[in-house]
Amino acid sequence: MGVGETPLRLEEIEGIIEGTDVSEPVLDTVADRLAGILTPSTDIHASADYRRHLSGVLAKRFAPPGAARTTKGFKRDE
Repeated sequence: MGVGETPLRLEEIEGIIEGTDVSEPVLDTVADRLAGILTPSTDIHASADYRRHLSGVLAKRFAPPGAARTTKGFKRDE
């Protein structure tokens, strides 16, 4: 399940996160902005409102580990 037909680079979201500690208030701002930026469609699997909500939930869940990887450097498990 996705929120659009193609991947998007959301520079506005990058700008919100860049240079921060990716704290809860920052992630709340990201979730709010995602709801305003994304325009998913409704289909038999999920409504557009649910997809917008889910995008914020997933951003809050996966942005902190991603940010930690970029500040510590990415190392592949071998």
